[in-house]
Amino acid sequence: MAESEQSVQNDFQELCRYIGLALVTWQRVEELHFHIFGRFLGVPLGQIASSAYHSTESFDARHKMLGRMASYFLNPIPEILPGKTVKQYSRLRSQWQELQKLLKDANSNRNKLAHYTADFDLTNMRIVEGGDVVFDVTPYTLRPGPLNFVSRLEGRTKDKPEHNLGIPELKQYVVKFTQAQQATAAFLLELGKLPAPHAPVEELHLESLDESSPFPEKSPPTDDTPSDS
Repeated sequence: MAESEQSVQNDFQELCRYIGLALVTWQRVEELHFHIFGRFLGVPLGQIASSAYHSTESFDARHKMLGRMASYFLNPIPEILPGKTVKQYSRLRSQWQELQKLLKDANSNRNKLAHYTADFDLTNMRIVEGGDVVFDVTPYTLRPGPLNFVSRLEGRTKDKPEHNLGIPELKQYVVKFTQAQQATAAFLLELGKLPAPHAPVEELHLESLDESSPFPEKSPPTDDTPSDS
């Protein structure tokens, strides 16, 4: 193998190494995310919790779900908690808002690792003695696939540095995913120090619903005859 070919091969293997390292680092973030889900609900991380959480395959959708859960669980009922604890939950809400954006941005980069293509460019075309055409080969980078027209419509093209990822950029992804992992673990630790933010849910009795109930009042049908409307 020529020296230039060996260099290209080495670059490709190094690129793949950091893609894999970044993805493995991200998996730890998703595990901790699941732990937060279980903590919000106050349930063990067993088969039922996993079935509910992992039935949604998209992390973006799971993260939106967790954000809506946080809107409820991080706003505790003051009547059942001492004032000091309510203040702790207020600080935790601010911490969650920072974490929520951090994970949203990190997941956007994780999607690039999953969906972009390792590719290279041929540059500096020239004709050498004997009439042969020679190109220089750029190092492999991770970029939107050449047949992905939607990426081009959305402006994700290889001329933009954030969509043309070489080894230095992938190393930074590993660092950023590690930071996201640490921030998620720190939030989970603080969440675990506090009591459940809401009283246990009691059995719902329809007769206790007031006018603010989302269920409209309807008289039960007297028979199976369809109405004239």
